[in-house]
Amino acid sequence: PAIPGSEAGAKPLTLDVRDFLSPDIAKKIPSKDVPIPFYNNSWVDLPPAWKSLDKTVAGFPLITFIHGTAGWRSQSLSLVVHWASRGFVVVAADYPGICLKDLLLLAEHPLQPHPKEDQVGDTKKLQSELFALTDPRLKALLGGGAVNVTNNALIGHSAGALALEKLGGFAAVVIPLAGDGSAPDGNSPAVKLRSTLVLGAYNDTEVPPLTHAEPGYKRSPTPKRMVIGANMGHQAFSDLCYIGEAQGGISGIGEKLGIWEAYAFAPLAVQGCKFHNSGFFEPQKNWALIEFATSAVLEETLRCDAQMSSAIADIKQKFDYVFEYKQDI
Repeated sequence: PAIPGSEAGAKPLTLDVRDFLSPDIAKKIPSKDVPIPFYNNSWVDLPPAWKSLDKTVAGFPLITFIHGTAGWRSQSLSLVVHWASRGFVVVAADYPGICLKDLLLLAEHPLQPHPKEDQVGDTKKLQSELFALTDPRLKALLGGGAVNVTNNALIGHSAGALALEKLGGFAAVVIPLAGDGSAPDGNSPAVKLRSTLVLGAYNDTEVPPLTHAEPGYKRSPTPKRMVIGANMGHQAFSDLCYIGEAQGGISGIGEKLGIWEAYAFAPLAVQGCKFHNSGFFEPQKNWALIEFATSAVLEETLRCDAQMSSAIADIKQKFDYVFEYKQDI
């Protein structure tokens, strides 16, 4: 979140997908073929909200986002922008060994050394650094205490969501997107778990709710909720159905340019995209449900907003494409 009014004259936020590809593949994509996604009410290098002129505001809740297989730190930027607009500070990283760039490098050079994939271990290290704030760069980035790092959430997608069941004791709110569930705190948790929201997509063939979200919800500690969206697929929780959708997504752009790796990654990259299967929703319709559900749980728990409890309980009345809703509060 930024200081209101500071966006005047600022550069709008977008991204260049070539920044997240391997160097050799990035060179094969001319600028004319690079999609320029638009992110509403988002700008670059604005002063954070706690740097207001009259006072320093403390206590902004923190979200750590964990991307999925062949994802990257801004793969779900549309959702991240929404969370930031609600007053949450979001931290995200490119996870070694499983991010898009590293997997493309592995496909191109299978015999070369490859980074080890350890999303659980890497997230524990990241959370520990955030809690300690001993690195002056990180401390300055988070306002020197303006962000309440233990009033926090862990949100993951796909492989990042599956990692959450091994990250008990690191967040007050846990939200798997196309994953399983949450884990008990264990002994001496850094942060006590206060709420879990399991979000799944009914038509997800990569992480089907029947074998993941449903049993993950049952295993999760209370209080907990589960929302399964109808006519939604695996990439409903990312921007892969939005970036370059008129060109068949980023895999479609790669296929058009004869990049063989695009064919290998396409089944995962287009699962749930309307441009690939007209039975799915447009990305914006998916985001509306996801934004509502996640914001309700985040604000209920991390902002102590009791009104959000009844708001999410009525989610099936608000969205007619909720296939299933459960709660154990």
